[in-house]
Amino acid sequence: MNFYSKKNDKELKEYEDLEGLSIKKLNFGLWFVESKIFFQKFFLGLLFLIAIFSNFYGWGHFLFYFVSGINEDKNMIYQMLKTKSITKEYTRSREPYDIDYSFIKATKSTQSDKYDLFAKIKNPNQDHYVNFKYCFYSGEIEISCESGFVLPEEEKFLLSLNKDFNSKISSIKFLLKDVSFTRLNKHVYPDWEEYKKNHLDFIIENIKFEPSKLSEEEKIEVLNFDIRNNTAFNFWEVSINIVFYNGNSIIGVDQHIIDNFMSASTKNISKNYVDYFNYVNNVDIYLNINTINEDIYMQYEGGFGSKK
Repeated sequence: MNFYSKKNDKELKEYEDLEGLSIKKLNFGLWFVESKIFFQKFFLGLLFLIAIFSNFYGWGHFLFYFVSGINEDKNMIYQMLKTKSITKEYTRSREPYDIDYSFIKATKSTQSDKYDLFAKIKNPNQDHYVNFKYCFYSGEIEISCESGFVLPEEEKFLLSLNKDFNSKISSIKFLLKDVSFTRLNKHVYPDWEEYKKNHLDFIIENIKFEPSKLSEEEKIEVLNFDIRNNTAFNFWEVSINIVFYNGNSIIGVDQHIIDNFMSASTKNISKNYVDYFNYVNNVDIYLNINTINEDIYMQYEGGFGSKK
């Protein structure tokens, strides 16, 4: 007698165990038990393949080293032994050259009855800037000693103005002290020429040195010129050196400071010289700016920002 019928099948599917078991769960459990041996074989086979691959990979590297790696190591050791150690000659070749100076002179001061002292120096090094003290002596007596700097490959005048001394002008001596060479950081200054071009782009023009028409009693000469800040930087101050010539001879020097010199601005400078120069036929004006010193640039809120 067959007790199974569609009615019984329907009732079996609709059956719900009060303890949470269902027909689907029972079927999944049965499938998992029947497939357990298959899963064991599958994972064992996978482990076997990994082991074979690892062995082939290891032996392959060993054979590669045996064939070519040993020779490569021998060549590397040979090159290391062949390379010379750092010698004194190499170290000396990396050392900076000494600062050159061409002449030392004293002239009557442009602003008083005292004297202006000056020397011309040159830094022949491409990768070093220099900080120092420069001193003028009368015999063995120190007249003045001031701080100075010179940028890579820069040629400039060092001035010491309005000094009083009793010795003959011909006895003036010049000495650099506490000289400190600093190599340029290539991460900060990868291209010094480009950096110099961007930071020292000033245009000096319309230089005129002529008698003043304001006074007939005193002989007053007036120096006029325009200077434009063509850089993208604003400066707290810009120092310039002024050199007066008669032919090829320097007959006087002076210095001028321009405060708060903003980017893209132009300053007109006018300076009077009373009854001093009789034969000036040329005037040169030189920048004296230590662009490496960040303190000369105007700071802005939010950190260092010298650009306009």
